[in-house]
Amino acid sequence: MILSKLVFAQNTITVSGVFKENYRAVRLSNEVNRLLFIKTKGHLKLPEYGNGYFLNLTKEDAARVGFDDILVIPLRSEIYQSDKNLVKLDLVQLSENEPSVFYTKQSKADSEATYGTKIFENPSLKDTVDWNEITQADLLYTKQWIDNLDNEKQVMLKSYILYDTDKGSGSSVQFAKIMMKELAKERLHRVNNLFTGDRREWTKKQWQVWFQKTINYQEPTLKDCNPNQHSISQIYKYNDGNTMIFGTDHSSGKIIGAQMLSYNVDRYQGRQMVVIDSSKDAKYDYYTGLQKQVYNIRAFESVDKNLYFFDYYGNWSFFEFYTVENHYVFKAKKEISIPESAGRRADSYVEQLQTSEKLTYAITKNDKTKEFYALVLKTQTGENLITRSLKDILGNTAINYRKNFELVDLKYGLKSSNDFVFGIKQGDEYYLVKTDEKLENVKCIKTTKALRHSTLFVHDKTIDLLKSDHNNLLKISFDKGLTNQLSEQHKSIENWYYDEDGLVVYDGSNYKLFAPLKLEQHSGIELLTLSSDLEITNKQCVYQFLPLEVPEYTNMMHLQYAAKVNNNWWLLFRQESSLKYVKIN
Repeated sequence: MILSKLVFAQNTITVSGVFKENYRAVRLSNEVNRLLFIKTKGHLKLPEYGNGYFLNLTKEDAARVGFDDILVIPLRSEIYQSDKNLVKLDLVQLSENEPSVFYTKQSKADSEATYGTKIFENPSLKDTVDWNEITQADLLYTKQWIDNLDNEKQVMLKSYILYDTDKGSGSSVQFAKIMMKELAKERLHRVNNLFTGDRREWTKKQWQVWFQKTINYQEPTLKDCNPNQHSISQIYKYNDGNTMIFGTDHSSGKIIGAQMLSYNVDRYQGRQMVVIDSSKDAKYDYYTGLQKQVYNIRAFESVDKNLYFFDYYGNWSFFEFYTVENHYVFKAKKEISIPESAGRRADSYVEQLQTSEKLTYAITKNDKTKEFYALVLKTQTGENLITRSLKDILGNTAINYRKNFELVDLKYGLKSSNDFVFGIKQGDEYYLVKTDEKLENVKCIKTTKALRHSTLFVHDKTIDLLKSDHNNLLKISFDKGLTNQLSEQHKSIENWYYDEDGLVVYDGSNYKLFAPLKLEQHSGIELLTLSSDLEITNKQCVYQFLPLEVPEYTNMMHLQYAAKVNNNWWLLFRQESSLKYVKIN
C-alpha cells in the first residue's frame, strides 16, 4: 500500500542501491516486453541483452518502498553489476500485479533515433536512414511508422556491403533510394514478432486500429481472479520434477503433501510433510520434533488423521496423529511379507500402487528373476492378504507375459477397494487389466498408447480413461467388465500453457479440468466443467500471474494435485521453489 501510493501519486520514484555481483539477471518474458510497449505507447528501446537486474536498496529506501530488493528493467544504458557502485535511479513501476518490478524512466536522448522525427513529417531524398538502425531491435516511433505504411515518398538508405576477395576483405558504404512504406514495413517486423498473431500483410488501417487498442489496454488486477491463494516458500529444493506426493484426510479436512525422499534426505529434515488446513485457508504446518523421516515413499493414505506409507522397498510405515499436540508421531515400520515362492525379498521392489482406506494393491518386481507379483494389503496394518504372480493372473488373457512385458504408469481419479485396475504394455500393444480383491476375476481389453500416464475413474457401470496431454483432452470409456470400448472423445483446449498437462477430476456429476492457460499478457489456471461429450459448460478463474521471465522449467507452473474438501475444490501447484495452493468456492 505504501509503494502503490508513492509511485502512482508521483508517477516516478527515485531510489538508491547496489546491483550486487552475486545477484542473478532475469531474462525478461515477452509479456513484460509487451507491457513495456504498452506503458511507453510503443516508443522505447528494450534492454540490450534482454535482462532485468535486482537492485539491493539502501536501508532508507527499502523502508520507504517496502522491499529490500527490486527488479529494475533498464530502458536506458545497460546495467553493470558491482558491489562498489552506489547508483541513483528514477524508476517507474511496471505493474500493480508485480509491485517490486520497475523500469528506468526514459530521457529524451534515450528515446530518439539518429534520423529524428522530421523524417515522418516531410520525408525527402535529403533524409538519410541507416539500415543498421532500421534493423535494430528497438521499438521507437511505432505509431509514426504505422502512419507511413502507405507513404511512397523516398529517402536515402545507407547500408554496408561486406566483401572478401583474394586481395583482402572489408566493407563499403552504399546509398540507395527507398520508399518510406518499405522502411515502415521492415521496422514493424519487430512489433509483429513481439505480439502473438501475424500482421505482416495488414493494411495501414488495420495496424492503426490494433495499435490504438493495444496501447489503451487496461491491465486487470490479477489477484481479483481468486483471492483465496496462498504460497509455501522454499518447499522444493531441486530443479527436477515431481518430488512430492499428495493426499486428503476427509475426516479432518486436511490436505497432506509429503516429500518422497528418494535422495538428499538431509535437506528435508523436519520438512518432509506439510499439512494444509482447509478450514483455515492460510493455515499450514510442517511436522517436526518427533517426526521420523520415511524414505523412497511411493504412496500413502490418511485415515482418521493417521498416516500409512508404502515405500519403494516394500515397507509399510504408520504415523499416529496426536490431537492435543497437533502432531504426527512415528509408531511403526515393517517389511511387507512376501512368500518364498516370489523369490528373495531383498530383490523385490514396488512398481505400482493403488491405495484406498481399506485395501492397497501393489505390484512388485523381482530384480533377479524379473517376475512380477500382485499383492493385496491391508492399508492400516500392512498385512499381506494375497500374493499372486502376474503370470498366473494373466494366464487366460490375450497377453503374452513373457514377450516385451512392462507395466504402464497410471493415476487413479477415484479410490476403490473392490477393483484393482492396472495397465500393461507388451511390445507395441497396450492393455487395461481389472481384477477383484481376491485377484481371481480377471478382465482385459486392448487399448492404445494413450493409456500411459492417464487417469482412471472406476464407476459403477463404466471405467473411464482421461488424459490431458498438453492442450489435447482425451476420454475413452469402457464397460465395467472390460468387454467393449464404449466411446472415444477428443477435445482441444485453446490458449494452453506451453507443454504442461492439466489435472482431470470428478465431482460426482461431471468431469472437470484444471487447465493451465497462457494469454497475451498473463498466464493462469481455469477450472473447466465438462459435459458428457467434453464440451465446456462452465469456466472459473483459479489463478493468474504476470510471467516475468522467459519460461524455463524452474519458473513455470506445474500442476500437482486437486481435491474436493468440504464442498470446495483445492488445487496445489508448483511455481519456482514454492508450493502454491488455491481454494475454489
